[in-house]
Amino acid sequence: DAEDAGRVGAPAGGRLAGAEEEEAAAEEEAAALREEAEDAADKLARMREELERQVAGWQLGGERAVESEALWRRYEALTAPLSQELCEQLRLILEATVASKLQGDYRTGKRISMRKVIPYIASGFRKDKIWLRRTKPSQRQYQVMLCIDDSESMRSTGAGGLACEALALLCGALSRLEVGQLAVASFAERVRLLHPFDRPFSAEAGAYMLSRFSFAEKETDMEGLLRTVVQTLRLAREQQRAAAEQMQLAIIVS
Repeated sequence: DAEDAGRVGAPAGGRLAGAEEEEAAAEEEAAALREEAEDAADKLARMREELERQVAGWQLGGERAVESEALWRRYEALTAPLSQELCEQLRLILEATVASKLQGDYRTGKRISMRKVIPYIASGFRKDKIWLRRTKPSQRQYQVMLCIDDSESMRSTGAGGLACEALALLCGALSRLEVGQLAVASFAERVRLLHPFDRPFSAEAGAYMLSRFSFAEKETDMEGLLRTVVQTLRLAREQQRAAAEQMQLAIIVS
């Protein structure tokens, strides 16, 4: 009987030991992942601090044309993961507005649906809705205006670097999404259009925009900003000869 009890208890003890080993391995893996995440967060924090110091020195030194492109590239690298995440979130919010994919069952159209050819022949050519048309929305054609506060308060509160980071993040996400047309303006005592709707966005355009920020103007004219935004969007719609339902969006970072 004792031998039988020993034989019965041995597998149970083995299973218990195996479960403990799996639990220990899972804890080690979780600890390694936490350490990796902490290292990545520390690296991003150090990069952000270094960029903020460079921006501050660059603005004081006045060598903006020389440094702005390198700074823009670093901001793009810093915000790349968040830019991709924001792009996917915006994909759900900003629906496709331009019909460019073929779909439907039509008697006339641009292209034949090959999967309906055999049923068409088998029906004695009666089921003749075998054509496709471009009626499925798959592209976006928005006009997005991004406005960044360039006032002295942004620098005094330490938000100037964050504003530059937000600029790179939003431009990167909207470009990845192929949202349509993008315009960028700075505002404080007056509004400056840094990137118009009719110009394609590029790294060179981003560097130029970055070089225009000083965060040194004393006042912020919000009323003038809103007036300029409305006028700019109205003019952009007229120049595009767009329909009344043309989607437009203004984003203000302040």
